[in-house]
Amino acid sequence: MWKIRNIILFISVSYCLTALYSCASTKPITTEEWSIDLHKGGCLDVCRAYTISVSQDGTYLYNGTFNVKHLGKKTGKIQSDELEELKRLINLVDWPLKDTTYGNQAEDSADKKLIYTSQNGKKIIQYYRTEPQEIRILELFMDKIIDRDDF
Repeated sequence: MWKIRNIILFISVSYCLTALYSCASTKPITTEEWSIDLHKGGCLDVCRAYTISVSQDGTYLYNGTFNVKHLGKKTGKIQSDELEELKRLINLVDWPLKDTTYGNQAEDSADKKLIYTSQNGKKIIQYYRTEPQEIRILELFMDKIIDRDDF
């Protein structure tokens, strides 16, 4: 009786471990690919004008054209803590529910375009003065990144 119980227990534990191991080893490892682009400019020569594109690994392409600390084209990689904060801010935005346009263009308002691309598609948001708070915070964070001395 003791031997049969031990055999059943051994088989049960072996089965559970095998099932657990096989589930763990067959899960595909996926990393979501995304990029975010911000284009700013176009207001009576007082606004900042630049474009920046950041991908999920932190690499960026930048072109500063007017009233910015860094003029011209730059490429590089943002710091890991900045990348984590950027991911957090991106995740705060409910992209599918956002409108494609906020505000009206005027001569003295900056033309801004935010483009978020992920595996779920692309969302382009053109905005002027009345953008949602989470979009504004994301823009201010991008401004902070490009204003660093070591950018």
